[in-house]
Amino acid sequence: MQARLLSRDDLDHGPLSVLSDSEEKHSSSHICNYTYNGTGKEFRASLHKGTDSSVEVCFISWNTTKISSNSSKEFNCQGDRHKNKVIFSLWNMNANQTDIYFCKIEVMYPPPYVYNEKSNGTVIHVKEPQSAFPLWILATVIGIFALYSLLITAYFPLRYMVFVPSSFLRLCLLYSSLTH
Repeated sequence: MQARLLSRDDLDHGPLSVLSDSEEKHSSSHICNYTYNGTGKEFRASLHKGTDSSVEVCFISWNTTKISSNSSKEFNCQGDRHKNKVIFSLWNMNANQTDIYFCKIEVMYPPPYVYNEKSNGTVIHVKEPQSAFPLWILATVIGIFALYSLLITAYFPLRYMVFVPSSFLRLCLLYSSLTH
């Protein structure tokens, strides 16, 4: 009888997770459910990033007496083992960590080595933090410039209109006296 390992990726947000500023420190939980009908004694679960799963984000391994886990330097990740599932918690994520994430469950011992097929994965999209520049400041600055423009447009032509006709009149009189 051959042992089979079946797994499924779940995320507490669904198949697409969008992390924004309002979520505490850009955190997400990735749940890897699995069923195994064999007699494995040593297991390893890992979370991978990218369509080709080339980046191992973190892992947890366990046997009947010991549990160990590790995370890559670029990620804050921790794996927790539960009955028939492993929960990977990610926190302090940034925008360049936006990608698709996959679970990999392996039976390390006893032979034969068994691992799950690639699942559909979960897309995690981390939004860049928005500028903290308040909108009311921008509106106030625009309002001040609009008022200034209105004053320049309305006040100065009225002020100089008094002098322009009299100056124009003087020029006309001077011209007419020179031509006659």
